[in-house]
Amino acid sequence: MSHPKPEEIEVSIFGPGLGECIVIHLGSRNWIILDSCLDDSKNPVALTYLNEIGVDLNSEVKAIIATHWDDDHIKGMSQLLKSCGAAEFAISAALRDSEFRAFLRVHDNQPVDSLDRGGTEILKCLEHLKDSGRRATPVLERVKIIDWERGELGHGKEVEVLALSPSAKQFDEHVVWLTEFREELKRREKEGRPRRAKTRLVGATRNDLSIATIIRFEDVSLILGADVEERGDIEMGWSRIVDLHGGKERKSWALKVPHHGSKGAHHDGVWSELLTEGPISVVTPWRRGGGKLPTEEDCIRLAQLSGAAYLTSDQTLPVKRRYDRETLKLIKHSGVKVDSVRYRCGCVRLRFPVSDPGSVEVELLNTAVQLAHSPE
Repeated sequence: MSHPKPEEIEVSIFGPGLGECIVIHLGSRNWIILDSCLDDSKNPVALTYLNEIGVDLNSEVKAIIATHWDDDHIKGMSQLLKSCGAAEFAISAALRDSEFRAFLRVHDNQPVDSLDRGGTEILKCLEHLKDSGRRATPVLERVKIIDWERGELGHGKEVEVLALSPSAKQFDEHVVWLTEFREELKRREKEGRPRRAKTRLVGATRNDLSIATIIRFEDVSLILGADVEERGDIEMGWSRIVDLHGGKERKSWALKVPHHGSKGAHHDGVWSELLTEGPISVVTPWRRGGGKLPTEEDCIRLAQLSGAAYLTSDQTLPVKRRYDRETLKLIKHSGVKVDSVRYRCGCVRLRFPVSDPGSVEVELLNTAVQLAHSPE
């Protein structure tokens, strides 16, 4: 695989079925990474890909954005930070708070390395930043994460990466929850009970704190929806984003579909007010236990709303590829049947000259597929 030309934009969206990562070339060998997941070899997919096309990780990756701390969006993130020494690290403002880190450390009254992978990985990232003298950039809606002035990049366009979320109300609800959490810990300590944290954020879930972004190349833009959902509140989620941006600026021509295409992340206004007619859309699958996204209904909806809609993966990874030999022997002797519920890691790659996104080249790598308008 080759590196994009200096004037070319590239958006590569990776998704293995339990994970998501987006790698973007903004021009002139300047890259950003949103989220992290592991490839089929259990390495951070962004590192594997960028090494393959000859990117100097230590100097050419300018920003890494952790949209939120769900484990399917952050596996391998600490490795990214260590490998990309010049990259700015942007996280939801809520995650930088010292009291939030305290919550993670007492989560279920377990040591740090026994937390769910998302919490553990965020702590590893923050500890690495502290040890290396780097800082995390806190992000709320309308924060400009990184930008270049006109003429600084090979294509000559001004570039900005702007946060669309989380909203002020969602952040405020998170602060209220943290206050309640702190008071709960005090009561437990006073009563001699174990320091046990609530296992779910009340009123401000992980997805509510997720960072959706818009990337603008002056008159050309695309939206990356992260896991932002719709809450039916004009001050939260997609209702807030549509209210702030709908009808006020040029529409975007492409969308990384939020929250794996789920119905709960759908808002009609996103498609009518934020996106051009017949946009390109890309969705990453999610599958865990009995849950599966997108559903067939979701796929049909996305295909009908889009000029072209793509799914990063629809092929499962065989059991023999998922476990080592000793584990396979134990599974066989136990008599337990294990289904292949983990997808292989696929990628939808968009490349185009910023002056003409209509000439976009769409490549479906590994197991990525285009969605049909109706079930086969």
